[in-house]
Amino acid sequence: ENHVLKFSDARGTLPWTVMATPAIAAPMEICEDDTGWYVTRPLGTRDAIEDAAKLHFAGLRRKVFDRVGVHLGAPHADPNSAHGEAITELFALADGGSKEEQQSVVFGLVYSFLSLDWAREEVPGYFDYLCLVRTLDEHNVTTRALLAAGSRYQDMKPADRQRLLRLLGDMAASRWPKAELVLTHLQRVSSPGDLSWEGSQDLLQGLLALLVAQLSWVAADTQTAKLTLLWTLRWISALQQMQLSAEPLPELLKVAGLIGQASWAQVSQDGAELDWALSMCSPCPELESMKSEVSTLAHSRFQQKSLDHLLRPEEQEQLAFLLKAKPSQEERMLGWFLKRHFSCRGSGLDVHLADIVLWVALVAGEAKLDKPSLWRALWQVAVKQGDIGQATRAFLYVTRKAGYGRSMLAWALGGSGKEGHHPQDLLRLAEAATLSPNLLTHIRAHVQ
Repeated sequence: ENHVLKFSDARGTLPWTVMATPAIAAPMEICEDDTGWYVTRPLGTRDAIEDAAKLHFAGLRRKVFDRVGVHLGAPHADPNSAHGEAITELFALADGGSKEEQQSVVFGLVYSFLSLDWAREEVPGYFDYLCLVRTLDEHNVTTRALLAAGSRYQDMKPADRQRLLRLLGDMAASRWPKAELVLTHLQRVSSPGDLSWEGSQDLLQGLLALLVAQLSWVAADTQTAKLTLLWTLRWISALQQMQLSAEPLPELLKVAGLIGQASWAQVSQDGAELDWALSMCSPCPELESMKSEVSTLAHSRFQQKSLDHLLRPEEQEQLAFLLKAKPSQEERMLGWFLKRHFSCRGSGLDVHLADIVLWVALVAGEAKLDKPSLWRALWQVAVKQGDIGQATRAFLYVTRKAGYGRSMLAWALGGSGKEGHHPQDLLRLAEAATLSPNLLTHIRAHVQ
């Protein structure tokens, strides 16, 4: 009986179905003590996507590799391995079969790329298999598999993380279709300012090395270049605020400068997010030319996709749910959200909270949601990070023009929201609140 597997990436943008027939793989080949991509957690369950990939690779090993005597992942390359014969057999299996069998070959080989230590310089060998996958992958199986694995990047074992980044670098070098989705997804995992989890700095360094090596690939797609520049700028401002001037700050500045030189005319067409991000960065030579040209974006609206990029997918889903909550539920749900996502961020909390404020402001504003208790709670958390920290400046930034942003600030200050309709009423509300002179000066500058 056919075993059908259906799943999609974290955003649901690439849904797909893979069928594992008994001729390709068999469920009984999964053993409970098998090593896997992810660190075992108490009460954790097996990962369905990893198990599916393992099934497909087991089928390839039985039908092809064992039969021709090729042992992938051996400590030392065997110069007599029949890789050429194995590659021919794999191509014939995929080319002569159904779409599902073609996907099965690709999926199984992707599992081997992420799970085994390849002798990369062996010829024929790793790059020949990669070329085969590139040829056969008409349905973006490789990209989808990496998106699925990357959604649990923090749970991955260090060796598997390295293999994922290495494979992404090879895909970028070969201009693999839709590989940029994996890059931008991993940028969301590497949330600006979050160095709290083991491996976070290694991921940041790995992504920066890839960006420097494959800048032309990034710059070729305007959306990827813009999201990458925005992510880089937010990391720069986070490390500057955290007073971390050593690596990787110089690399981030280098990447931002290179993208600005290569793609500024394309990425700066619309959206206030680059103006916001640049305004949060301290002066430095690498950014000066962009800062001098970004003023035209100050009064444009934020782009939803750009602000999504600054949140992890699970944060985005939870905030969307929070915005649907009743006022009586908001305080408890917000407290849970902040504890879950901010308790370990330390000095990077203020930077990410600012991005949260902007995202919620855009979504709530477009839906015309009255959320006075939510904005008061967020304002109180923001002010605790500093009178003119990035989170409070995010509140002020959205007041730069009339609209929901000014009502939002009025709610935050304890008003009815109607004060935001008239600048003088909003200023009187701010003057009546218990604010520091410095913060009040900034409010006057933004509202008037």
